Amino acid sequence: MYKVGQSPKVSVRNLSRKYKIRHLRPSDRRPAGPPAFPVTTTMIARTGNSLFQVFGMREKSEIARFKHKISPTMTFEVCAVNIQSALAAERGGAHRIELCSALDVGGLTPSPGLIRAAIAQLKIPVNVLIRPREGNFQYTEVERNIMLDDIRFCREAGANGVVVGALTPDNQLDVSLMRAMKEAAGDMEAVCHRAFDFSADPAAVLEQLISLGYKRVLSSGQAKTAFEGRFLLKNMVEKAAGRISVMPGAGISANNIAELLRVTGAGEFHFTGRKKVVQNGGDIPGLESWYWESSVDAIRAITAAATGAR
Repeated sequence: MYKVGQSPKVSVRNLSRKYKIRHLRPSDRRPAGPPAFPVTTTMIARTGNSLFQVFGMREKSEIARFKHKISPTMTFEVCAVNIQSALAAERGGAHRIELCSALDVGGLTPSPGLIRAAIAQLKIPVNVLIRPREGNFQYTEVERNIMLDDIRFCREAGANGVVVGALTPDNQLDVSLMRAMKEAAGDMEAVCHRAFDFSADPAAVLEQLISLGYKRVLSSGQAKTAFEGRFLLKNMVEKAAGRISVMPGAGISANNIAELLRVTGAGEFHFTGRKKVVQNGGDIPGLESWYWESSVDAIRAITAAATGAR
């Protein structure tokens, strides 16, 4: 059963322009009678207290896209680089965090102490980035073993999931390593990070991730920011058709998330909502005197902008 009417773009009136609509009375136990034209699939939708049978959806992928557009909820994931950010994410209304460190180099695996602290102190799920170094996503045998060991640690620590990615020298998905990491994750969520954005054939990689059983892929649409890559993200969301979640991330703010939602139709969004925290005491020779921290206010502003656009 799917709700209709949360957005004016998905009203019964607009549905009727493309699909055949039949109102269902309370006495109707199941959709009865064929539509006036050949179709392969139908679905039932609700608006208020009324039920409707929607005819004319010829492919499962079309139903998946429709279901996604009228989904009454969205999921917001905050990329948290320290315990302050993790706690701010929960207070700000995030549904999940991706825990990492060294965000200025794209994120690295956080320390065991930080992983344990976040899992212990948060009620929302904690997914952990597994990335042993900055740079590309081609890994040596030693680095592979480190990543697999980190995944096993996260599983033992009680993490909700791990966020991984690996490519071959020609920027194809490293299927062997991705399969090994998925197996090491066990019953944790397995998510592919933005290594996806460096792949030579994102459509092929998407199908491989689905075949391997990955739950989600984080992507900026192979652009510097998700907003710049929004049209490729839209294509990936449609191609995924509910088989895997395509989650936009990179540069998402309260100023652009509504347009990202409108264009991509995505149901999950990844952002930092960060602010610069400047420490007292002046400059530190050879080091920065400030650090990044997620802001409760920034997170709330982003989620409010998205929910207000539904």
